[in-house]
Amino acid sequence: MADYAYDQQIEINADGITIGGTQVPGLIDEGSVNVYRAPGLPDHWIVTTTFVTGKEPIVGPGMTVRPGGSVTPGLRTT
Repeated sequence: MADYAYDQQIEINADGITIGGTQVPGLIDEGSVNVYRAPGLPDHWIVTTTFVTGKEPIVGPGMTVRPGGSVTPGLRTT
């Protein structure tokens, strides 16, 4: 499972966010980064943030953007 992003280190610093050594594109909305322990899951964390980008995001097959902006979950292909 090492290739899956779940197992990759997330680093948050002044330059942005990297996952597994790869920088995530887009600007981070100031004050939107949250890190907390996952309730009921020892040694697990939940990281949330909001990105601002000048490019329209691509939403994968089987997924849609709802009118309020949330995205329907899709099926993993790997």
